[in-house]
Amino acid sequence: KEFKKFNPNNLSKYFLENTYRSWSLYESKLEDWEANVNNEISNIEGVIDELEQSRDIWLLSRDEAIAEAVPDELVLRISETIQEIDDMKIKFLKYRRDLFIREDKIVDLIAITDDIRDEVAVLQQRQRDNLFVAGKPNLWNVDFKTSDIIPLPPRLQKAWHENAKTVRTFSREYNDVYLAPIVLLLILFYALIIQKFRKLKFTDADPHFVSIERIFTKHPVSSFVFFVLSIIIIILPNMPLIMIGIPGIVVLVLSLAFMPKPIGQQGKRIIQFVLILYFLNFGEILFWYFGQYSRIYVTAETIVAILLTFTFGLAGLRKKTKNVHPFVRKFSLLSVVLLLLFCVAFISSLLGFMDLAVLTQKIGVKTAAIAVIIYSAYVTLRSIIYVLGEIGRSSNLTLMANRWDGFEKRGVQLLNILAIIYFFKFILQNMEIYRGLMDWLIDTLEQEWIIGTLHLSIG
Repeated sequence: KEFKKFNPNNLSKYFLENTYRSWSLYESKLEDWEANVNNEISNIEGVIDELEQSRDIWLLSRDEAIAEAVPDELVLRISETIQEIDDMKIKFLKYRRDLFIREDKIVDLIAITDDIRDEVAVLQQRQRDNLFVAGKPNLWNVDFKTSDIIPLPPRLQKAWHENAKTVRTFSREYNDVYLAPIVLLLILFYALIIQKFRKLKFTDADPHFVSIERIFTKHPVSSFVFFVLSIIIIILPNMPLIMIGIPGIVVLVLSLAFMPKPIGQQGKRIIQFVLILYFLNFGEILFWYFGQYSRIYVTAETIVAILLTFTFGLAGLRKKTKNVHPFVRKFSLLSVVLLLLFCVAFISSLLGFMDLAVLTQKIGVKTAAIAVIIYSAYVTLRSIIYVLGEIGRSSNLTLMANRWDGFEKRGVQLLNILAIIYFFKFILQNMEIYRGLMDWLIDTLEQEWIIGTLHLSIG
């Protein structure tokens, strides 16, 4: 009864997203099972066909044996073999029937998961439709009660229980056997690059020397852990929000370790203030369990975001700032949009538009974090490409002697494209429109276009 007094509207935003991700994981698991069952059915049907062919051959052999008056013992042995084939066929037919039943049950479960995901998606859409509806009174009219905070332990336990449950569910359902080998191969690959790099004679005159030395010589462990965590976040889209939030904080801390020198002191301040904003936004998961006091937290969070963005984010645009790194200059341009988002979040929180406040604050914070993380990953991968190029030049591969420059150029071009794609992908995900956009795109590609007597379909 006590927890009914908590803020249900904004808490449900996290609950609904975690629920959608959990059921998406269930559906993915069921689809894998369905594929395995279908493969097993195909194998069983192949065996049944072979048994039938074998039985036909033995029947012909028995007829020929009878016609040629061979000993009765041989005819009896052939008949026993045919009976064994029939018995085995019956067993396989029974097994196939069981597989069909299992497949039907899996299909039913997939339909159920689809229905639940659709219901969750409808609830999420309803929240988006109510973004401009003031569901709460103005902040100065809110009646703050001590009961929203005290007792403290039950609220902390509730927060722990809800988030730990999503982590346990994900850990139990996700068992990708390829993840560990991938990480092991990355460790070997990274160790090999570091070993080869230390044998190369890089100097300050070489381009990108500072970032390469920083990554592979001074901070190899932090850059590698950053690299692995970034890949895990990308390849595991159905992770619970808390499991994305914690690695996100770790990744930002690691980028703070190996990125400052390549991007300068102003770049370091940008990473620091983004880390602070990300940590405060992550703390919303806890403060939604404290009733109306969550309003104070969100409002304070927006104020901190506005102050830090104005002080550090826009620093690269000030006239007195000279010789800034390109990342700092581009982030300063992005900060203009971020400042606008944070101002909207602040005003919305004051006036009771909490869904709008939470969404715009999240978009602003996550966009800043995405920019830092993707640029750090970009610098790391670009350094790997340049090191591989130098390793190739120092080798005796005659065939590639004149192609390493092209390798570096094409590699960096591909990296630029991937950085842009993933930046906008994550931005659209945080704006909560990526899923709907992809569904629309898939439906459009799968749609059949009729032009006269011609039927066209891309998907």
